[in-house]
Amino acid sequence: MTTSGSGFHDPRRAGFTLKDLLAVIVGLCLLLALLFPYIAGRIRDATTLPLLHQCAALSKELSAKRLAGLSEEQVYPMTPESGGGGKQYSSSTDYFHHLIQDEVLACDYSFFGGAGAPPIKTMEAKRFTAANNAWSVVVDAPTTKNEQAPLFISRNLVLPDDRLPVGDDVNLQSLIENSTDQKLAFSNDRLMVVTISGSGSAVHKSKHLGPGKAHRLNPTSHPLPVLRP
Repeated sequence: MTTSGSGFHDPRRAGFTLKDLLAVIVGLCLLLALLFPYIAGRIRDATTLPLLHQCAALSKELSAKRLAGLSEEQVYPMTPESGGGGKQYSSSTDYFHHLIQDEVLACDYSFFGGAGAPPIKTMEAKRFTAANNAWSVVVDAPTTKNEQAPLFISRNLVLPDDRLPVGDDVNLQSLIENSTDQKLAFSNDRLMVVTISGSGSAVHKSKHLGPGKAHRLNPTSHPLPVLRP
């Protein structure tokens, strides 16, 4: 029989062994491996979702300008075939120059950057370049009368002939995987999409894209032109 303070050594109270330490390290490594994709995704969201919300606000502001009396060709880029007859733009950067220079929007050019496209706080058009522009603009989207048609899509997208795809045979996942734009924080795994109505969504490559899902990016029946930065 033992009593407290007798000096008897109880093996159940032995210190941590090297084997125990290795087991703990292995367990922590496995836990981190399981949590890493979730943590990485949350970090990306923290940097990219503000960009998405800001562009959604832009879409709503353009809609409000149209309702306030500005002509459609002043607010949106359209092709001559659509009947807009307005200005033509060579890029989304050129279109954003118009929005600021012609005072359609009361903001500076930093509004169009972020998440890898360094925003530049300026009112000078020549200082706002494609490097500061995170967005591509869908031409003619308002004429489809489909409020879920995308008006803005993040620039990390490869599109044949610079048209939004239609049809179930399109593999949308490859349109991200083949992108050469690795500067945006989310460039490898998702798209940011903002519709005419101002709703915004992060379209994940692994969940939402792939063959037969073209309607997630383009719910219209039209291969709409896209202006790149």
